[in-house]
Amino acid sequence: MSDDAHVVVFGIDGLRHDMIRAHAPHLTRLIDTGYYATSTLPYLPTVSGPGWASTVTGVWPEKHGIWGNDFTGHRLVDYPDFLTRLESVDPGARTYAAVDWDPLGAAACGGPMITNSGRRFVLADCFDTGDRQVAADAASHLRSESPDASFVYFGQIDEAGHAFDSVGPQYTGAITTVDGYVEQVLAAVRSRPRYDAEGWLFLLVTDHGHRPEGDHGGDSLLERSTFVSAWGEGITRTRPAMQPHNVDVAVTALTHLGVPIDPSWHLDGHPLPLGGPSRTTLP
Repeated sequence: MSDDAHVVVFGIDGLRHDMIRAHAPHLTRLIDTGYYATSTLPYLPTVSGPGWASTVTGVWPEKHGIWGNDFTGHRLVDYPDFLTRLESVDPGARTYAAVDWDPLGAAACGGPMITNSGRRFVLADCFDTGDRQVAADAASHLRSESPDASFVYFGQIDEAGHAFDSVGPQYTGAITTVDGYVEQVLAAVRSRPRYDAEGWLFLLVTDHGHRPEGDHGGDSLLERSTFVSAWGEGITRTRPAMQPHNVDVAVTALTHLGVPIDPSWHLDGHPLPLGGPSRTTLP
């Protein structure tokens, strides 16, 4: 694995892609200059458990076994998250995760979903405060340390949709706030002394959409809508002909780090055609 390959996956819960341009100036700029495409979730219910499990493992619910927000009966041992997968291939790999939805990183509701042994920052279900702390911790860690792979999760947009039964002012305000948090983390990475010589790939994805009345779980197009965006070294404005899927994120992250995808893993995702430089492959 190349010492100068790094990947950060931003997971933003419940972000409607059709509201980004009006309320998220930093994300709009990144989308306009990088890879971006929308897609439709192929499973029900459209809730966070299967959404994030599919994103971080690279397989659909039929394999990872998470169909709701209770993870009991999961098969994450067979289909681990991409951070754990990286560590199993390269025990010296450095990983990082910052989350504020407990089941992602703690023993709640059958979790944790992310079982890596690397540094992990887990918070209680207080998403407005939690997101602020996630952003601060991620910015500090990514500025001063050199994790090969990171997962940074923000939950308050989805929480606002539920709490106020609407994708109105509180929901759109949360989009603007989280937009600032993503920029805070990116600014910290860009301030690294060797940033221009390092191969950073940034991926951003959501797990589901929202109905106008601020809920999700059903099969409407707004609830099933998701998107993937990517930017970083060598990536130019790209609007692919083929829809990306959440399961492509983990595979893309591993591929960027030079991890050969073993067919015995039975992953459902594929590397996104980002057009950036290839990395050195692990032996």
